[in-house]
Amino acid sequence: MVTAFAGPSQADDADGIVCGRVVLTGGEKAVEFVDNGAPGVSIGDVRAGWRALHDDAGTYQGKTYFVATVVDVDPEGGGDTVQGTYTIALADGWLVAAAFYGWNDASDVSQRATGATLVITDGFGAYGGAEGILTIEPGDTPKYRFQVDCED
Repeated sequence: MVTAFAGPSQADDADGIVCGRVVLTGGEKAVEFVDNGAPGVSIGDVRAGWRALHDDAGTYQGKTYFVATVVDVDPEGGGDTVQGTYTIALADGWLVAAAFYGWNDASDVSQRATGATLVITDGFGAYGGAEGILTIEPGDTPKYRFQVDCED
């Protein structure tokens, strides 16, 4: 099954719900690990999934979708390094972000979110031309701290 996200037109001039400094909370999620190549964690393996995002009142605001590829494995057990692409899909548009971060074990999808800093490189709809930073604070209910410049 293919699911597509249809955002608003690029003519939408309104500020998006995450323009400026906004904090959303991570909710339910689905994460899969795809073991490519050598058995066990190796370069080229992939973590992919999504997490729902909610505001302080618990209202659903959208989802963050990600694909993160393992780019380095520490044979001494020091953790795995992944490089990821994220799309944050919201009712008024979407943001595109990139990240580079570590996991204790990239194959363990039961792990709660770790801290990461994502660079927001662009967007669509209310976020066309957006730039900024998204910081994910770890925890069972991680905080997604947006610092987004939505000015063209």
